[in-house]
Amino acid sequence: MDLTPIAGARILLVEDNEINQQVAREILEGAGFTVTLANNGQEGVDAVKTGQYAAILMDIQMPVMDGYTAAREIREWEEELKAQSSKQKENSEEQLKAQSAKQKEEGSDDLSAFSSQLSARAPRVPIIAMTAHAMAGDAEKSLVAGMNGHVTKPIDPDQLFAELLKWIVPSPRPDEDRPATEVPQPEVVSIDTDLPETLTGFDLAEGLSRLQGNRQLYRKLILTFAVSCRDGIERIKTAIAKANYPDVLQQAHSIKGSAGNLAAKAVQRAAMALEHLVKNNPDEAPSLDALNTAFEELNRAVDILCASVATIGGSPDEDVSPEGDTADGIPPEDRKALAARVREAAEMGDMTELQAIAADLDSQSGSKQSLSRKISALADAFDLDGLGALAADLDSSA
Repeated sequence: MDLTPIAGARILLVEDNEINQQVAREILEGAGFTVTLANNGQEGVDAVKTGQYAAILMDIQMPVMDGYTAAREIREWEEELKAQSSKQKENSEEQLKAQSAKQKEEGSDDLSAFSSQLSARAPRVPIIAMTAHAMAGDAEKSLVAGMNGHVTKPIDPDQLFAELLKWIVPSPRPDEDRPATEVPQPEVVSIDTDLPETLTGFDLAEGLSRLQGNRQLYRKLILTFAVSCRDGIERIKTAIAKANYPDVLQQAHSIKGSAGNLAAKAVQRAAMALEHLVKNNPDEAPSLDALNTAFEELNRAVDILCASVATIGGSPDEDVSPEGDTADGIPPEDRKALAARVREAAEMGDMTELQAIAADLDSQSGSKQSLSRKISALADAFDLDGLGALAADLDSSA
């Protein structure tokens, strides 16, 4: 699939689930897109008002503000801009007539600078919903809310790229001889010592394919998912005891989404069954027996998955970089500047800039090469907390 027409486009990803964020980001940045992250619908609306994006990928179920509401607010804001633009155009036309009459009196016909004001138009950014395939009616609801299209979860890279090609307006490119930007093909899966050939509860080949073969990131996400699953199970148990069915729905939906993207098939199926049981009874409480049965199925699937993940060892917060004080030999003033640069890039989620920082350090002395490897490893794993901690260490040691 040739992505040359939209290569480098800025994508706003609105998604609250950390694992889903990292999977989507790996797919998009691996194909050359620039990604900005918003953690809920309100952050997405705010980002649109302050930045320019070629497209928005909008999750539906999120805290603070859901995707439908966010899409409607974005469209309402765009209509306000359009009305303001129309008013300005009317005023400009009146001014243009007056200016034209004046220039004719003066014998001048050069109106190009002034008439350029008439070309201003309010933007209408494409919004693409990210919805669960099994949820009937989600696509229709997305269109009613003002979205342009949708992609299903778990994310299929080919479907995602096809939808982006459909909706993003290509940028004009003066250099027509530029080589085509092809969608990266997943490397042949050769599972190294970080992952066994098989891992009960996961389809490793499918998960690695979705992550463009990034084994280090996949392993980290598996470890993170095991921890978040256990936490989600406890939250669901508490919610059932309190008859808090919206929270049961939210937790089951979150587990299902992460499990789908990581190819944890059994947990995905069990979470989906619990979600549907609650979602399909919006006006009445579901049968407590049915609810407990569905919960126990999910709990059993999570127990099996967690026991399996424990066999690969480690934790999601493990240091993925070389040990030792990697800042040795770097002058204090350089540490301060480097800390600020790393922190800013991490806060923006700019992995390209972080890799550029690592490349700069790699070209210098031995101690800086060690720090380069650490920054590069943290960036590869999308470990923003680790990068923030590294920046804090550089500041404190300056």
